[in-house]
Amino acid sequence: MTFFRLLTVGVFVLPTTLLAQVMQKPLDLVEWRFAGDRFQCHMETPLKFDGHARINVQSGKTPELLIETFQRPAAFDSAWLSINDEVWRVNAEVERWLDGDAKGEFGVRFYDATAIKSLLTKMEQGSWAQVSVLDKQTGKPVSWDIPAVNFSHSLQEMKQCMANLLPMSFSQAQDNQFYFGTNGTQLRTADKRVLDDLAQYIRWDSSLTQILVDGHTDDQGHALSNIDLSRQRANQVRDYLVSQGVKGQKIQVRAHGQRFPQANNLDAEGRNKNRRVQVRLVQGGAS
Repeated sequence: MTFFRLLTVGVFVLPTTLLAQVMQKPLDLVEWRFAGDRFQCHMETPLKFDGHARINVQSGKTPELLIETFQRPAAFDSAWLSINDEVWRVNAEVERWLDGDAKGEFGVRFYDATAIKSLLTKMEQGSWAQVSVLDKQTGKPVSWDIPAVNFSHSLQEMKQCMANLLPMSFSQAQDNQFYFGTNGTQLRTADKRVLDDLAQYIRWDSSLTQILVDGHTDDQGHALSNIDLSRQRANQVRDYLVSQGVKGQKIQVRAHGQRFPQANNLDAEGRNKNRRVQVRLVQGGAS
């Protein structure tokens, strides 16, 4: 997944009286709904008139706050997320927290792992969030309050879900490479950590039908010997995955030797890239 790049900004305050239009759902109608599993967690509340605000966390990805509403101006110069720590005070000052950007035709998105987790903590303590955009046509801000009303129960479910998220997403798990030294067959410690996360993902994704483990070498030595060396490397990866609970019958090991280099074998850098095992995950009928 590709995210818009957002920059955190220095903290300053804005009087709410400067905001030309603030949309707030009647508090007795505010509710937060939670849904989640080992792959993603989110909590959502409806906005006034239409749309929703959603806090979304996915395996291996940066948490995000997203609002989607038809009330969003078609074009805006800037977007920002603010925090109001004194919601009972008329014309309270709000703390500008994070800059955002457009998502699609109707959305505004903010993503920053530290800021979003701090936002959850502040809302648990009673602070409200506010999303604002500067309408390009009118030159005035339009804002949506995101109250921390009926928030606590869903937040506890959200926290538990986040603690149990898988360490990587499918896009991160579906294609990984592990490299070896000259004539080497032993996995490095850092590679074992990646394989630990990969094995955990594989165990939970029931849509996976096959794990392809392809061994490769550089072009040094005899071609037949390199076939055997590439098989030993692939078997090392397969055996490690099995030791971490992956079902062996789903794993297909293939030894290619030096036949499919991904870099030039004329220098050490290229040969380093060719001494590898590639692990690919196949869902459904894909190949």
